[in-house]
Amino acid sequence: MNLGDNFISDYGMNAIKNIISNCSIVELNLSSNLISKSGLELIADDLIRNTLIKSIDVIILNKYIVRSGRK
Repeated sequence: MNLGDNFISDYGMNAIKNIISNCSIVELNLSSNLISKSGLELIADDLIRNTLIKSIDVIILNKYIVRSGRK
């Protein structure tokens, strides 16, 4: 599921939490959004429990997630 570049904030991570818990996804791209460490902590336990997800694309740089290779 490619959700990169969507202006998703920490508040929006509640919806992502729901998706992780209730959908069969194998890839999750959250790069280049407005998600902080707190937003990622909200879904951490769900990611650990979800054995279907094989690839997660997130990078936290300067407080928010950005795409790989950006400064």
